[in-house]
Amino acid sequence: MSAMDEERLDAILSALPGRSVAVIGDFCVDRYFHIDPEISDRSNETGLPIHQVTEVRAYPGGGANVLNNLAALGAGAIYPVGFIGQDGEGFELRRIFESLGLRLDFLRESPTRHTPVYTKPLIVRPDEAPEELNRFDIFPREPLGPEDEDALVAGLRSAFDRADGLIVADYGEEGKEGVVTARVRETVAELARMTRDKLVLADSRLYVDKFRHALIKPNAAEAMDVLGGDPGAEPSLVRLTEIGQQTAERNKRPVVITLGADGVLLCAPGRAQKIPVYPSENEGAIDTVGAGDTTVAALAAMLAAGAALDEAAIIAMVAASVTIQQIGRCGAATPGQIGDRFKQYAELFPDVLKA
Repeated sequence: MSAMDEERLDAILSALPGRSVAVIGDFCVDRYFHIDPEISDRSNETGLPIHQVTEVRAYPGGGANVLNNLAALGAGAIYPVGFIGQDGEGFELRRIFESLGLRLDFLRESPTRHTPVYTKPLIVRPDEAPEELNRFDIFPREPLGPEDEDALVAGLRSAFDRADGLIVADYGEEGKEGVVTARVRETVAELARMTRDKLVLADSRLYVDKFRHALIKPNAAEAMDVLGGDPGAEPSLVRLTEIGQQTAERNKRPVVITLGADGVLLCAPGRAQKIPVYPSENEGAIDTVGAGDTTVAALAAMLAAGAALDEAAIIAMVAASVTIQQIGRCGAATPGQIGDRFKQYAELFPDVLKA
């Protein structure tokens, strides 16, 4: 890259409103219940204690948080490709998407699939960090029907034609049937192979190895387990570099491995580069939930705006350091916040920004 400075950052961020990105994935609601432990009550029917909820908060989660981050960054046309249910959470997500100005041409309402919801009860005491109780998850357990899958793949192809880049936010897990099916993964691989000059970035917990010809973003554990065939092994930078370079050679695309508080590792055949993240814990409390979504959104948006991979990774690390300071929710970073934090980043890591 050329030397990364504030002028170059501004040029990349200024290009974002003219770029479009499609996101296919599971669009979820993160719902928080604030419980006041000082209010004591019991059920007349069962005698069990009742948790008294004094505040309810809801935020876009999963793939919806990727969309939220793209909107906060200032990307132009943003196309969600996927489903919401005909339920209260689906209504809520649609309202959020409309408020963000998203293009909803490829968002379908399903009469049979409930919108995924992660409900997080929090015991809230004055002057203390909230105490999270057991979470309540609603996530589809049945696979997509043929009609829904046909519509999803058709929408994916159409959105890909319109957009400057595609993000795959695959949050399916064992026992949870996400919308990124085997057929969808094959379609993404086909599109990435046929259109080498268009960004395709895939984030997948279980199947990151299936996105051939795409730029992939596993975390360290996923790289070890899925790409390296070393399930449960302790990740080392040497082994991760080896895995990343081998995968980049196979995919003919770079691999970005996230390292948590240690930043990201950029791998290409025969070379690798580690990009640090700004240590936000120096600024106060942090909440890392959703940091991966911010990283994915920022990487894709900056690459679509013309940034080199290392430039995009630096901006993604700056953006993630902003969002993890947004406590109790999946956060998002604006260009103004990124600009302010970039000045601090440049002071701390001047060598990273050199040519």
